[in-house]
This record gives sequence, C-alpha cells and structure tokens, in this order.
Amino acid sequence: MAAILKFFLKNNLFTHILTIAVFLLGTLTYLSMRREAFPEIDFEITTVMTLYPGASPQEVEKLVTIPLEKEVKEVDGIKELKSISTENRSLLIIKLDPDARDIDKINNDIEKAVDRVRKLPEDAETPEITPIESSSTPVLELSLSGAVPERELRQWAKRIADQLSLIRGVSKVAKRGYRDQEILVEVDPNKLSFYHLSIQDVIRALNLRNISSPGGTLEDKGTEFLVRTVGEFNQKREIEKVIIRSNDEGQLIRIKNIGKVKNDFEEVAVYNKTRGEKAINLVFLKRKSGDSIHIADAVINEINKINEELPEGIQAEVVNDFSYYIKRRLKVLSGNLGFGMGFVLLALLLFMTVRVSIIVTLGIPFSFLAAIIFLKTGDMTINLISMFGMVIVLGMLVDDAVVVCENIY
Repeated sequence: MAAILKFFLKNNLFTHILTIAVFLLGTLTYLSMRREAFPEIDFEITTVMTLYPGASPQEVEKLVTIPLEKEVKEVDGIKELKSISTENRSLLIIKLDPDARDIDKINNDIEKAVDRVRKLPEDAETPEITPIESSSTPVLELSLSGAVPERELRQWAKRIADQLSLIRGVSKVAKRGYRDQEILVEVDPNKLSFYHLSIQDVIRALNLRNISSPGGTLEDKGTEFLVRTVGEFNQKREIEKVIIRSNDEGQLIRIKNIGKVKNDFEEVAVYNKTRGEKAINLVFLKRKSGDSIHIADAVINEINKINEELPEGIQAEVVNDFSYYIKRRLKVLSGNLGFGMGFVLLALLLFMTVRVSIIVTLGIPFSFLAAIIFLKTGDMTINLISMFGMVIVLGMLVDDAVVVCENIY
C-alpha cells in the first residue's frame, strides 16, 4: 500500500490525468448503462409443461410424463430431473448443470428430445418448453378498462399491444384477462336420444369436418399446382350445417338439429378489474439489452397519446410501474451522495485548509464513478442490488475519508 502511495505522490501529473479520466469516463458510463429492477440471473432451470385435458393424474403420468422423462434423461448436462403429474397437466422441472459451458445447447437438446416423443395422446397439447430467466421480469403493467362489450375491449387491447410492442427494448407484451374466443356447441340430451346419437358421434363429425391438410401436387400441361384441403371453421353457421348422419334417401341430421351453436369466450379462474370495471391488463417485458426506465417512460408517453384516441367509456392507465423503485433508489443514492459530500466538506473546512477539504470530498464521487466503470467492464447493470450496496458503502467511504484526511493533515 505504501508503494502505491509513493508512486502517485511522485507522479502527480499522472495522478491528475487519471482522476480527470475517471470522472469523464465514469460519467459517460453512468449515462449509458442499463437500469433495471434486478440483476440478470441464470437460474439454470427449464420446465416442460404439457396439458392433457380431462385426464386423471395416473393417466397423465403413464401417457405423458413417463415418455417425456425417457427422452429427456438422455440429454447431457442435466443435473436433476423432477416431474409432477396432476389432473390435466404434466410438468417436468429440469435443473441444468451449473458447470456446463453452453446452457443454450442443453436447452436446444431438450427441445429435440421432446420433439422425438411420438406417442403422446391425440388430446394432449404440444409440450411447452420454458427456460426460467430473470430477464422476463415485467417493466410496466397497463390496464385497459371500461363499461363496454368485451369484444370491443379485446379489439383495443390487441391494437394497443401490437402498437406498443414496437417500442425499442420491449421483447413481449403479455395479456392478462384477455379471454380467447371459442365456439360452443350445446347439445340437447333429449334430441340425442331421439336420433339415437352419442356425444362421440358429434365430436367425430366435427373433427372430420374441421380439417386443413396438404394433398400433394398436381401437374397439368407442364404446370405444377399445390393441392391442399382447406375446411377449417370460420363462422358459426358452418358448424350448424355439419352433417352428423345421413341415409340413402337424403335425410340429414345436422348439428343445428341436436343443439345450439353460439360464440363465447373461454372460462377463466381469475377476472381482472380496474376501478370496478372489467379490464384487460398488458404487461410489458423488456429485452436483455433494454433499459427499464427508458422503456417505462416511452410506454407512458404513448399511453397519453392513446387515451386521446380511445372512445368514450374506455380508459388506459398504468397500474404497476416497476421502474418506480429503480428511480426511487437512484434518488436515494444521489441524495446520499450529495449530502455526504456537503457534510464532509463543511466538517473538514472547520479544521483543515480549503485545498485539503476539497481533495478529500472529491474522493467520494471519484470512488462512485470508478465503481460504475468496473460494473460496466463486468457486463453488470445498475439495479436495486448494486445500488443498495453503493448506498451502504457510501457511508463507510465518508467515515474513512474523514479519518484518513485527519491523520494525514
């Protein structure tokens, strides 16, 4: 330590240049650094969730979980594999090896292993593979509410989500309370009995009609045509006309003869409301390279413009602004830095010369900006954790500065 002090004392010109360089570089680095709520953490966990509606836990385990486990176990780089089979759902929790060099490759191998499973039930949905990352932390939540029909609210929510997803730094806009549309076929049991039909007959007729599949190619006079069978339902009346059974005399039994077809929305367990009105919430997730404060400010500016275009009865407002906590912590840090420098300068001026007092006081922002440079070098960000550490160290730095300065003087 003594050798370092002697070097800087003998080379005062170098010391002055280094100090100015740290102040300039630290300020520029601070202005360009990303600010977010929490540091990016790789949890090294990947989940594979598969929905199997109407199945018991035993069926889910036998038909879905076990086949997936057999394939996933063959992937290199997996430290631990857990599975949970419940009613209607299979969940695999895969803990990756923290010493693995390429986590992305392991996740790609897991996707390939899941794709190799060919014996899943027809009613089971496609497995959803999700690596758990801290970068998916929401930045801001917008609520779109009003006493209007749900279809109109959905249209505006989709329009706003598509518009605001183009903001720089936004990776995804998740919707909450946005119910998917579905067409319900309500079958009358008495009519089924009258026509000697079963529910399976109705389901089979709908499945055979609602298809879209390739039919190969057709060549005609040197021209090749792509043939495809397109028969997916687009309107309610198409479903009503589906034939369940017919005979040689031309007598038909259609869906409309045994029940009702109506447009509706899927059932949900949670309903979103804002100020007592039905609401659809839009949650903005940022990219890894995005700045939380810049994204939040840009979204709020766009919301102010959108509110002028919204029809009467619909209102868009921010219900959760996660950048608020980052701004508050930055305010605390800058406030402590300013008060610390002021009190140190006043205390030193009472007992020491002006030159010594100013030099010691400048050591506080010098240390802060030097730490910012090291954070940037280590590809770290300004977040609640790093700022909390700086606030604590700032108090220690002020105490040490006073003690060291007094001894030197």
